[in-house]
Amino acid sequence: MKTIWKKDSNGAPPVDNAARFEEILAASPSPFSDAVLANAFRETPDVPSIHAAVRQRCLELVHDARETGRTSLLAINGDAGEGKTHLIAWLRRQSEEGWRRNTPTGRFALTVIPPLRSLTRAHHHILQEVIRQLSIRLAGNIHIDERTDTPIEILIWRALLKVAKVLVAHKGASADLRARLEEVTSANPDRYLSSCVDLLKLAWPTIEGPFVDAALHLAELAVVDREVFRVLARFPRGDEPERTAIVDWLGGASLSSERLEALGTSLVLDDEADAARGLRTLLALAKLAGTPVALAFDQIEGTIRLGPDAVSTFLEVITSLYNDVPGTVLLIFCQTMHWPTLREQVATHVLDRLEDTPRIILKGLTKDEALLIVETRMKHFWDSVAERPSDPLFPLSKEQVLFHVVDQNLRTPRAVVRYFQALLREAPPRGAPAPIPKVDVPPKDIIRRKLDTLMDEEKRITRPPDSRAEIAQAVTHDVFKQALDSKRKIKEALVEEVSLHRARRSTIEGVRVVLSRDGERKRIYFESSNSQHGNSAASTMRRLSDVLETNQADMAMLLREETFSLPPAARKALAKMTPRGTVVPLAVGEIATLAAIESLLNAAAAGDVPVDRKMALDLAVEQLEPNLSIEGRIVESAFPVRSDEAPITLRDPLEEEADERPLAAILEHLRTKRAFEPAAHLASTLGLSVETVHAALNVLATRELVEVVADRNRSPVALLRPEALSL
Repeated sequence: MKTIWKKDSNGAPPVDNAARFEEILAASPSPFSDAVLANAFRETPDVPSIHAAVRQRCLELVHDARETGRTSLLAINGDAGEGKTHLIAWLRRQSEEGWRRNTPTGRFALTVIPPLRSLTRAHHHILQEVIRQLSIRLAGNIHIDERTDTPIEILIWRALLKVAKVLVAHKGASADLRARLEEVTSANPDRYLSSCVDLLKLAWPTIEGPFVDAALHLAELAVVDREVFRVLARFPRGDEPERTAIVDWLGGASLSSERLEALGTSLVLDDEADAARGLRTLLALAKLAGTPVALAFDQIEGTIRLGPDAVSTFLEVITSLYNDVPGTVLLIFCQTMHWPTLREQVATHVLDRLEDTPRIILKGLTKDEALLIVETRMKHFWDSVAERPSDPLFPLSKEQVLFHVVDQNLRTPRAVVRYFQALLREAPPRGAPAPIPKVDVPPKDIIRRKLDTLMDEEKRITRPPDSRAEIAQAVTHDVFKQALDSKRKIKEALVEEVSLHRARRSTIEGVRVVLSRDGERKRIYFESSNSQHGNSAASTMRRLSDVLETNQADMAMLLREETFSLPPAARKALAKMTPRGTVVPLAVGEIATLAAIESLLNAAAAGDVPVDRKMALDLAVEQLEPNLSIEGRIVESAFPVRSDEAPITLRDPLEEEADERPLAAILEHLRTKRAFEPAAHLASTLGLSVETVHAALNVLATRELVEVVADRNRSPVALLRPEALSL
């Protein structure tokens, strides 16, 4: 680094150097450009002394969970911009550092749980997010090998090896098993995980059965679900695809019957009761592995969008985890102003749990802490350029910063960052502080910039298919509700009613919308599902059918990503409902738009944007309406254009498999255009239905001409096998 500025006798920089600063600053991102931390996975300069006592308290709870197995629940309140998400981001960095090396805090997993999308799937929502975030690869090839350096795989390996160590000393295990496990664990898994995993894999073909049977009699596994553990115990026998399938399954994914059969189970963890079994088992194994999980429930007030009782329902689920799961840290982040109202809504037993540990209210900044924020960000800025001044505050001064902090009463990190971002636009001299003019940014511009940021982030996020389906249903409900409240027409149709609706009291909820157009009135009911499991998909179709048979709606629709074909049983059920039942296809790219709206609404509920939820949704729809084609397709499905043409009928999948024409077209495309192609692209390019493409790919895979694999979004991709080129 080259220092080019030196202060003269009056402490001011030479004119030429000040001009050079203007040039660099104009060409670089502002040191204060991220006033709002969009999520806990964004990196931003940190000042460790801010909220230091709260940070220490969180680490103490993690340590207590590891050493004693105690579960704790702590509510952390703060005003908007006070640093709640920043605190979660710091915890996330502590967790990642613990995975990489031995640290004073030790290993622990930090997962951020966003607000609920459905009141009937709270456990499934938490389970999905835990597995999704623990499946993000750590930087560097630092553990066993490049296939196993995700936290979830390391956690499972450590849990199995811990069970092995317990069995070595357990008299109920056979002498042969204890001897083999003593060999496996002799290298000390805590220090040499790679060696122990290799030994466990070698021994597994002969010890798997006795190991599982003996393990399920251990007191340490008393809260572990037996069937869930049996599936996880297949981890050492499989290759990478099988381990990936196990992780997907554990995350509540609705796998196909074929994939479930390969895992030796018929259990799917996609309903609430089974998802709760999976979540309890995972958290118990994490505790056994000495790697407690901290669940950070961020922006919990965002759950209010599901109705007045939504937050109390979510808090009841959180407290049930407190009662059922050992060695877990539950952190609830909420705005201070909302907490008293939320407390009034919960049942007495929930309130008792919430108050077991006194809540923490984040304190406002001192002027010295505000100075540290400015100094840290300016230093971070200058460290990133080739030339820098000797004073990291340049072009500001300590006196100037303190003056503005006191004069403007800047008490939160966000207020400090926003104020000094505007101040730097004025290129202030280092002399006497100058007042900063107020710049009122229109809400429309704020929301536009926020949505642009969120859209970019969502395109980089990998979500499981079931999670994408939940986002599609929840946000489509919100968009129709916005049309109702604003009297906005969709494809000339007026929205008269919108509500969450259950076909039966015990079922998963969908959405009911009443539309009118040209004097015709239609009641529609829709759900969203990407389930590839035959029974789960058929259950969804039965709910749609029940709605029609009991006259709860005139039409029933399934929102489904176009890349996933319907299992045969679901297709037959849909055919029976035609024309009153239909599938409304979703493009994978549409989910990013819907997810960005969801994040915006949560940000508005948490006070991270200066508008309320209603205005945020109004502005989002106004700006994104051309990309919200899903609402228009639903309306067009409700009011189809009448035609004299013969109706299109759904062909039986077996007939499609027998038709050689799609097979030939797919092979020709893979041979001459691209040797690998997503199934959805094949359908659109060749003018075939998704079901036809999937049926054809199944036949081609059976003939060993094509291999079907999953991409990062778990969508099917066809790969031409080399031997198919010569045919």
